[in-house]
Amino acid sequence: MTDGGAWGVDTWRGYKLVAGNTIGKQALEDIAESAWNEVKGKKTTDAGFVVAALFVPGRGVYLGTPAHGSGTA
Repeated sequence: MTDGGAWGVDTWRGYKLVAGNTIGKQALEDIAESAWNEVKGKKTTDAGFVVAALFVPGRGVYLGTPAHGSGTA
């Protein structure tokens, strides 16, 4: 993501800055899909995965995969 994305032990998290208090459904889906594509390109296994996207008004969109493994998530 242009505003941030990083791997933990085996869990990805990201952030996309969005100004304003609203976001359209398509814009949120586009951000989530972009994050999904980023993770897909960096994963080292063939296991399926999901990327969650949470819009926080005035802050942006927080993104992440579910926690995996025994490391800190």
